[in-house]
Amino acid sequence: MSFAEFLHQVGSMGRFQIIHTMLLTIPIVLMASHNLLQNFTAAIPGHHCQVHIDANNTRYPNATLRLDSQDLLRVAIPMDGNRQPEKCRRFVTTQWQLLDPNVTESNGTQLDTEPCTEGWTYDRSMFTSTIVTEWDLVCNLRKFQQMAQSIYMAGVLLGALVLGGLSDRFGRKAMLIWSFLQMAVMGTCTAFSPSYISYCIFRFLGGMAQSGFGLSIACLIVEWIPTEFRTITIAITGFVYTLGQILLAGLAYGIPDWRWLQLTVSLPFFFFLIYSWWFAESARWLVLAGKADRAVKVLQRVARVNGKREEGEKITTELNLTRLHTQQDAHSSLCLSLCMVNGRFSTSFSYYGLAMDLQNFGISIYLIQLIFGAVDFPAKVVVTISMSYIGRRVTLSAFLLLAGLVIIANIFVPRELQIVRTSLAVIGKGCLSAAFNCVFLFTTELYPTPIRQTGLGFGSTMARVGGIVAPLAKMLDEYFSFLPPVVYGAAPIISGIVATFLPETLNQPLPDTVEEVESRLVCFAELLDHVGGMGRFQIIYAILLAIPVFMMASHNLLQNFTAATSEHHCHVHININNTPYTNLTGKLAAKDLLRVSIPMDSNLQPEKCHRFVTMQWQLLDSNATVTNLTELETEPCADGWVYDKSIFTSTIITEWDLVCDSRKLKQMAQSIYMAGILAGGILFGGLSDRYGRRSLLIWCYLQMAVTGTCTAFSPSFTAYCIFRFLTGMAFSGIVMNGVSLSVEWTPTRTRAVVGTMYGYCYTIGQFILAGVAYAIPNWRWLQLVVSLPYFICFIYSWWFAESARWLVIAGRPDEAVKQLKRVARINRKKEEGDKLNIDVLRSNMQKEIASAKSSHTFIDLVRTPVVRRISFCLCFVWFSTSFAYYGLAMDLQNFGVNIFLIQLVFGAVDFPAKFISVLTISFIGRRFTQALTLILAGLSILANIFVPQDLKTLRTVLAVFGKGCLAASFNCVYLYTSELYPTVIRQTGMGLSNTMARLGSIIAPLVKMLEEYIPFLPLLIYGAAPIISGIAATFLPETLNVPLPETIEEVETRHLRDEEQQMKILLKPTMPDPAKEAS
Repeated sequence: MSFAEFLHQVGSMGRFQIIHTMLLTIPIVLMASHNLLQNFTAAIPGHHCQVHIDANNTRYPNATLRLDSQDLLRVAIPMDGNRQPEKCRRFVTTQWQLLDPNVTESNGTQLDTEPCTEGWTYDRSMFTSTIVTEWDLVCNLRKFQQMAQSIYMAGVLLGALVLGGLSDRFGRKAMLIWSFLQMAVMGTCTAFSPSYISYCIFRFLGGMAQSGFGLSIACLIVEWIPTEFRTITIAITGFVYTLGQILLAGLAYGIPDWRWLQLTVSLPFFFFLIYSWWFAESARWLVLAGKADRAVKVLQRVARVNGKREEGEKITTELNLTRLHTQQDAHSSLCLSLCMVNGRFSTSFSYYGLAMDLQNFGISIYLIQLIFGAVDFPAKVVVTISMSYIGRRVTLSAFLLLAGLVIIANIFVPRELQIVRTSLAVIGKGCLSAAFNCVFLFTTELYPTPIRQTGLGFGSTMARVGGIVAPLAKMLDEYFSFLPPVVYGAAPIISGIVATFLPETLNQPLPDTVEEVESRLVCFAELLDHVGGMGRFQIIYAILLAIPVFMMASHNLLQNFTAATSEHHCHVHININNTPYTNLTGKLAAKDLLRVSIPMDSNLQPEKCHRFVTMQWQLLDSNATVTNLTELETEPCADGWVYDKSIFTSTIITEWDLVCDSRKLKQMAQSIYMAGILAGGILFGGLSDRYGRRSLLIWCYLQMAVTGTCTAFSPSFTAYCIFRFLTGMAFSGIVMNGVSLSVEWTPTRTRAVVGTMYGYCYTIGQFILAGVAYAIPNWRWLQLVVSLPYFICFIYSWWFAESARWLVIAGRPDEAVKQLKRVARINRKKEEGDKLNIDVLRSNMQKEIASAKSSHTFIDLVRTPVVRRISFCLCFVWFSTSFAYYGLAMDLQNFGVNIFLIQLVFGAVDFPAKFISVLTISFIGRRFTQALTLILAGLSILANIFVPQDLKTLRTVLAVFGKGCLAASFNCVYLYTSELYPTVIRQTGMGLSNTMARLGSIIAPLVKMLEEYIPFLPLLIYGAAPIISGIAATFLPETLNVPLPETIEEVETRHLRDEEQQMKILLKPTMPDPAKEAS
């Protein structure tokens, strides 16, 4: 019996469904209020600079009693191109002569002006208070208005990712209740925000909650409503959202203070929280979550409410209710991969954010390198104990959270407290090092043998993305000094939370098939114990694999030394005597010569990037002041630079002058190296699953030795970057293949110890790097010294044994037997090894051998062709609908019409739009409606490009029509998405769709800024996106009058059945009629 039949049995559209739907739709009224609230709470009133005189008979309280307001503004504020008072500048002094009628506008524009240093005067006739007037988000700060909305939409984006997935795990009802509470609390806190920053934080959290209850409401409605009533029910929710827009206009008109308006639209969520406990959990979800008994109770409750008690009592768990329980764990591997990717990215990102910034700690670079290395010892002792006795999951999560917290704590420590700042950074680095130790082991234990290397490559890919982004993120301190530590700290905190969703692997055998990730069956582990467990072979093997790890830190952190930036200043025409600099004369002291040649910066140190055009001998006069100095003519360093070579005799900075305008190339070189590691993770991860771990490891040793040596002889910066890129690729291959070989030959009980040993080798490598770099101050020799040892590793690597696990999975059991016998001999278990043969191996590893014949994958949303096509098309549709919708809906002030009126019009147009969409959805189909509304919306937006600005009515009509089409598109896509995805991944699919929608809404206000450069560009983008998506929507399957699918297979088979029916229709006219032929 299908779920639809169960629903019909207990009352398909009875009293329960009506009450349930009504209560769920009430909160939707206020969804518009939060999504579009900033049209009013962040409205920009008319404003001009505060002036020194007071206005009379005007709404501005700062002009005198002598003149009328127009004349006073004329003498105090310059006029813009529209002959309106400038918003961001005022005259330096009051220009009374402008009252003379003979003075023209051109005369006025030549007068000295200045920014609004004393603040602004706002027109409060419409809004008594907005966040713009409260925090002066105008002129240079005007972009913060758009940023606030983007931050809110970013919260909605994150909510779709986080709460969408959580509802698939914990249930729709639980997440709905939580989201109501979060919205109520965060919305209320927003109204009491003491600053712009806290406002954005609360809005972000409110956005998360909005996404959470929006998704849960959609699922609870759809999963309790029968197919024939689904369209009208979703239409009702759309109309309710439309009412919310109209309600918002009324509320905003009646409440002109932004804090009271924010409070008014937030407090009702406390009421929604109270009655939400009455809601029934989705019975579909309960079945798929393995809670069939609870599903029966819920269905019986629905039957009682619908007056069908007797029918409800007949339902039991034995009545094939569990038939729906298929594929409930199909997306568990997706969660696993996403969690591990998050952890690998954040660990690498923050680790290199700290480790590649040694020069900024104000301490000897060698000392800090030693300290950073030394902290790994206690960190890795603790992580080993924790992994062995507490577990991998808790360990990884705890170290990531602690690392993030100490990095963020450094933001609040003054820069002069260098010891405290360094101590916190060292603790953070130690925690990240411990997290690295844990995540490497954890990853190998979580992934099964057929895809272990691919999984490691995937994880390594994201780790390297983190490594690439880390030095680039450091550049942000040129704009906000606190931003890099915030980013570096937030990433591991988020990943630490995400890591709690990973399964525990403590004392679990290594899985050999995808199915074994769930079942954890013991197969190969028994064979490994049979030939010696952790014997002499494993010890020698681990030691030989560990030796190259010593040099890995040298390559990862090498640019701390080879690309160190020495003190420098412009090359001048005379030489300094008795100093490390060799190019000045001995006539004057070095200090005096620099004074007459190089200007001083704000710290009274020689400028690094400019010099005086001519020698300023007068500056030797003690009466010359710093003020005089700043007025002298300077020029860039046309003749190059002089470097302090007392610490480094040569670096890539001094050799290729990567300073001043070229200083970003230093960071680029490290990012290119990390990009090589990224490429290596992608390339070598897949190749080693195909050609074996040993073969790829040998190749990577050779590549590391050759390209590392070539780097030392680079003739140019471009060649240097190319060789470093190839070195990074080799590094990635060594790490992945070395870890896989070690883990796959090591028993479960000693795996943590061996993994920790490799961690210590990396730690010691950091000590080695500090010592070698101190002894070899020339970057080329240093590069050569850390690269040549890999030739030795290449030579002895031929002794390594290929992974027997991989050989079995690759369909080469005879070679696996040979390797196991070899291991047995070395471990002095020759008799046990002689008993092994292919038959014994096959009997112990039947599932592993069978798994080699089938493909494996993680992501259910793109695993099968039909669902994959659905996912891609819906991503386009959701993104474009939201992108264009908010591009119009968040720009009300630019229509030149009363903002309240345009809000009412924008809300009112939804009624006919959604009514028409309901008709077309119900009688024509979802696909046609979706494509048509998107294409019409795009065309109407594009048409506005060709309408002159002075035809405001026509422009507004086109915009309103486009907005109505987009509202109808939203109405359709919510229903369409829930019908296209099967129950097992419906919430995840909707989470993905909403993620794309929120991405569109985040980008929409940012795209609006492009009009400062090309006025028509925003409209072009807003219009093109829905047209493209409308075309993509035509590739979606139709769902009119089709029951909700329960499983992925059902979606796939339904598509095949539809294709077969279409083929029959196409072939029918050409088929001969047997009856006619007989006659």
